[in-house]
Amino acid sequence: MLYNLGIGAKRTELPYVFEGNENFQVLPTYGVIPQFDAEMPFSFDDVVPNFSPMMLLHGEQYLEIKKYPIPTSARTKSYAKLIEVVDKGSAAILKSGVTTVNAENGEELFYNESTVFLRGCGGFGGQKKPADRGAATAANVPPKRAPDVVVESTTTAEQAAVYRLSGDYK
Repeated sequence: MLYNLGIGAKRTELPYVFEGNENFQVLPTYGVIPQFDAEMPFSFDDVVPNFSPMMLLHGEQYLEIKKYPIPTSARTKSYAKLIEVVDKGSAAILKSGVTTVNAENGEELFYNESTVFLRGCGGFGGQKKPADRGAATAANVPPKRAPDVVVESTTTAEQAAVYRLSGDYK
């Protein structure tokens, strides 16, 4: 519920804001949240020079929903891996992957790949271009037609604060 409200669900959209609704559900993009609890198997200081969290920018996000419908209740565990570090000269790109599973039965729920741009961390002689990993690195080619629907919505002044309560503190 908190995540749904944080990304803009309205009080009138009961399947997203009332757990007693017969169609209660989380919006699919919720899958990006559990990865924030993963323990990374690396330290930024160990993989790039001159790391400063003040110079980190979130660049790309890839999400695969492995279980649908998404459970509305589960204890989860997330497993992280370092995919690659790319030397861009004055900066670096770091890609990590996180698999989130239902801790009770091991069933995969989500897979995320995050790309961060690390200003001031390049020049270490590493690979110069990212590897091709299929769908996670493929360019998005929008269809050459009008959109199916256009929705315009104004965010509230409190929305970002509510979203952070979902666990995205970065």
